[in-house]
Amino acid sequence: MNRFDDQADALRRRYAQGDDGISRLILHFVDQVEVICSDGDHLDQYNRRRHELLMQIKVLELAYLNLHSHAEMPSVSLDHYSDLAGMQVLRGVFSPEFATDSYQWANYIARRGLVDGKSVLEMGAGSGVISLFLHRNATPRSICAVDVNRYAVVNLHTNVDQFGIDPSRFEVIESDLFSLVPSKRRFDVVLWAMPWIFSDERFVRQVLEDCDDPCEKVLLRSIIDPSGESVRKFISDARSRLSPHGKVLLISSDFIPNGMIRRHAEEEGYLYRETVFAKNATVVEATGMALDLYHLELTLQ
Repeated sequence: MNRFDDQADALRRRYAQGDDGISRLILHFVDQVEVICSDGDHLDQYNRRRHELLMQIKVLELAYLNLHSHAEMPSVSLDHYSDLAGMQVLRGVFSPEFATDSYQWANYIARRGLVDGKSVLEMGAGSGVISLFLHRNATPRSICAVDVNRYAVVNLHTNVDQFGIDPSRFEVIESDLFSLVPSKRRFDVVLWAMPWIFSDERFVRQVLEDCDDPCEKVLLRSIIDPSGESVRKFISDARSRLSPHGKVLLISSDFIPNGMIRRHAEEEGYLYRETVFAKNATVVEATGMALDLYHLELTLQ
């Protein structure tokens, strides 16, 4: 308890002067942790909720780091991953330099051969770290990288040019989920490094609505999906975009409501399977964020 009091004081000092929505959300979640700390009658439920809130705070800190680290630079060139050296990340796009979970997941997908010889669509592709890695280290037949964030779409085109990739095998589409993906297209694998905060609190929704910084707004959208609405819609809509026996792949963790995802997937007729592919992995060095990473695999029956 005292340890969290110290953490809470440090978080308040760090973010109290912030005039951005991310700072407001961090302080809000700190208050939520303190409330449950004072009401710990149901120990298992208390520990689960506390862990969830603490991890959500770390995700928000990661978004804050993204927003402010290169505030004066239109883009940065990354050498963080040797096999993607020179990759460009534009302002307003979530940067893989700060968190390794997507890169670790791409490695796992490639090692298992899940996209070899397959037509692949990546939703929320961002800077392209997953799609670019799979293009270079696996043998997909084709890749379609999709994002609703216009900064990310420009970023994807930049990296396709940067690495001299044949655009006939690596397509980029600006779309809110599948809305602008041609309806007749079918894919063998559809994957998404989905948002990790599913909070449905009115305050969280209000912060998202009130945010007027376009870069901050797209970063918040990339990490927050109120009630998991977009994830559920993605799973439902993917049914009509998959080839026979196609798969939906999601990366998740030990604080995301995987049970909710499983129930929705099974209602939609998928065979659901989850695997812990990294145990207690430190995915964000700056905040010491360590967690179990889950690979969720939904197979169309």
